[in-house]
Parts: sequence; C-alpha cells; structure tokens
Amino acid sequence: MLSFAESSSELSVAPPIQSRMYQELSGGMRAFADLCVIADVPFPLPYAQVLIVLQLLLAIVALMYVTTALQGCYVLAPLISFSVLQVPWWLSELATEMENPLGTDCNDI
Repeated sequence: MLSFAESSSELSVAPPIQSRMYQELSGGMRAFADLCVIADVPFPLPYAQVLIVLQLLLAIVALMYVTTALQGCYVLAPLISFSVLQVPWWLSELATEMENPLGTDCNDI
C-alpha cells in the first residue's frame, strides 16, 4: 500500500525508511513461515499416551509416598500431595496448548 501511495505522490517517504519497512515485513513473514513449519509437525501420539500413563503412575506412587512419609502432618500432607500431583498435569496442559499455536482458542496466535 505504501508503494502505491509513493507512486501516486500522495505520500512522501524517504527511501531508507521505506527499505527498512520492507525489511521488517520480510522478517515478520519469515518468522510466521517458521512458526507454520513448527506447527505442522505433529506430536507423536504414542509418546503422548506414554506420558499420560506415567503421570497416572506418578500420581499413585507419589500419593502413597506422601501419605506414608507425612502421617502426622494433617496440613502439610495435602498441600505437598496436591502440588506434587498437579505440577506435571499443568506442564502437560501447557505443552498441549503450545503444541498448536495457530488454532482458534483464546490463547492462540
């Protein structure tokens, strides 16, 4: 659009500024193309399924360990077991959200 305005003499822009504008547009399009390449590579389904099974195993083992290790602590045991169990799930959900950055969700680009 700036080229059309420049050619019709409606807008006067110095050539170094116009050149820099095209460099920035080119850099943005290159970054978008790189993002599309990353987004097109799917996450392997067997690996995702193994991660879910391992998270469930961690939940069972960690819950048993925390309850036996902190038998007398009625306040600390639930807090530690909650944090130990929730952090891997939060990281998994974060990774799932970052897996598809170009979707239609409210957190997508």
